[in-house]
Amino acid sequence: MRYDARANISPDEEFKQDIALFRKNAQQNYLGALIKFHYRRVEWSKTKLHRIKQLEQRKSNDEKLTKNKAHSTVREPKVNANKHEERIENIQKRMNELKQMMLKIQKEQNKESESYPNVSFMPTDH
Repeated sequence: MRYDARANISPDEEFKQDIALFRKNAQQNYLGALIKFHYRRVEWSKTKLHRIKQLEQRKSNDEKLTKNKAHSTVREPKVNANKHEERIENIQKRMNELKQMMLKIQKEQNKESESYPNVSFMPTDH
């Protein structure tokens, strides 16, 4: 015969509030991490786009200076600058959506709660 012992205790309000607070903090930290990730990705894309533009500029300058294109030693990646601009715009749109989500969460957390006066009717010993 086997007996499974379980506590028959219902959670109190303080426990429920703590769990809700942990959940809200976890959501905020998750959104914060997503925002940081996308900021880094935007910065990385911007630097990559800048490098590509510099390479294109160098290539055009080299073509003007050299008569023979076969002697050119500059190699450039075959990447379309428009693709990177589209990616940057897409990431910026996502960042705006994340900001809106963060504002919504902050508004939900800043709800006003009514306070009630604490009146105790315990006699005092004098």
